[in-house]
Amino acid sequence: MQPDVQSGPQNGAAPARTRVEFLYREILVESDQLLTRMEQLTSRQTEIQQAMQALPGSIRQAGMDAASLAAEHANRSLLEASRTIAKATSDLRVASRMATNALPSAAWRTGLLCAASAFVGGAFSATLVAIALYR
Repeated sequence: MQPDVQSGPQNGAAPARTRVEFLYREILVESDQLLTRMEQLTSRQTEIQQAMQALPGSIRQAGMDAASLAAEHANRSLLEASRTIAKATSDLRVASRMATNALPSAAWRTGLLCAASAFVGGAFSATLVAIALYR
């Protein structure tokens, strides 16, 4: 191979570089670039791997958040239903007390009505018998 001569500084001749040395230097530069790219790809792959490992945790967290919201909503609904049931129970107790208190007075009214009806019926019957006997 023939040496390629490169001009150097004026005060001294530069060392001669052959074509092989230039190719070797280009290979070294390209190798350095490839190594840099491989390191970048490796770091990117590591980031992706960490993100992928964190993904199930994120999905799990999202599921727990959704379950928590659903439980909170169900809890509010149950609380509202229990308040409605408590109000209905209270109203039913008041109505029951009113019916219990009204029952004796209704029984007395019914008894008095029956007694008055019996008295009027007896008086009417006695009047009919008296009329029939005196005729």
